[in-house]
Formats: sequence, structure tokens, C-alpha cells
Amino acid sequence: MSFVWPFIGLAPVALIWIVMSLQGFFQSHYLNRITPSEQRATVLSFKGLSFNLAYGLVGVLYSLLLAFIRSSTGGSTQISPGVQLENLVYIRSLVWFPWYFLAATILFVFYARWKMKGLKQHKLAGQIIQEISGKKQTRILYKFLPAVAQGP
Repeated sequence: MSFVWPFIGLAPVALIWIVMSLQGFFQSHYLNRITPSEQRATVLSFKGLSFNLAYGLVGVLYSLLLAFIRSSTGGSTQISPGVQLENLVYIRSLVWFPWYFLAATILFVFYARWKMKGLKQHKLAGQIIQEISGKKQTRILYKFLPAVAQGP
């Protein structure tokens, strides 16, 4: 319990809020640029729906974790002087976050590798960097990144 400091947890929360706000902005911005106007509303609606479903799934999984920890902690509401059961359950749930992040990252990497196995688009950035030779680079950039060719 010694690693839990009150109010220090606000810094990561602020950082996560900033990162999620920027992620939503940039994702919508680039989806707007690459999606035809007749499909834009559908694509952006699906983006919002998938984000909300994933966020809801994480919330349900976290509530199941809290229920599991609470049932394994015991029935008393006062564990030690000044420490309520809710605080103890929350503190014990913090230990699970790094492992959850590691497992989710590994699953995401394997899923992405499986989905991109036969595709070559993800290698284009490396080709553009390797082929820095004036006009050839510009042609490659315009060929594969039409938003750059059209301008802002």
C-alpha cells in the first residue's frame, strides 16, 4: 500500500485525457481526409461506435476485477484503522494494470501481424525513407499518400 499517494494519480489521469483527446482528433481528421464524402458519416459513426464498445468492455472487465478482489478480500468493511474496504480493493486493483497493458499489447501486436501478413502498405514509409532521391521520392509520396498530393 505504500506506493499509493493521494493526488499524485491526477498527473497520469491528465496525461491520459490529453492523449485520448488528441487520438480522437487526429483519427477523425485523417479519416475525414481519406474517406469519400458519401461514406464519411458512416465511417465516423463506426469509429465512435467501436471506441464506445471498447471503452465499455474495459469498464465491464474492470468491474469484474473489482468484484473478484472484493470477494477475495473478505466481508468486513473496516480492514485496518482508516482504511475502508473500497480503498483496499482499489489499491489492490492497481497491481493488475501493468499486466493488463502487457497482455493487451501482446494481443494487439499478434492480431496486427496476422491481419497485415500479406499486405505491403505498412512497409511504404520505410521505402519512402530509403528512396530519398528527389523526384522519385515525391512520386512515391504522391502515389501512396493522395492527401499529400491534393494539399490541405
